[in-house]
Amino acid sequence: MIVRWGLDSLPEVTAEAGIQQPLLVASSRWTLPIDAANRWSEVPSHRVDEAAALAGDGVIALGGGSAIDLGKAVSAAAAVPLVSVPTTYAGAEWTAYYGVRDPGRKMRGGG
Repeated sequence: MIVRWGLDSLPEVTAEAGIQQPLLVASSRWTLPIDAANRWSEVPSHRVDEAAALAGDGVIALGGGSAIDLGKAVSAAAAVPLVSVPTTYAGAEWTAYYGVRDPGRKMRGGG
């Protein structure tokens, strides 16, 4: 786990994680000063496999608990590194577990 404070350290963190072509997981209201290869704005979302197909070489999750959990699920499904940029303190950024709402089931999850 790499911990840095402030958006100005984001390029350094992504470089340390080996991420150059990330998928940005964030609702449409959020932007970052980076060039993401792809963006997934459906947050929360149960379409993890579809998002994982866009993951490139990593995932950057920006937002609250739903975005961070979705980023963890996408990262696990695509087997790529994750950088979390929490906008609230939901605690999701500190755990290895995630929960994703799925209309057909109560929840998907993992660790």
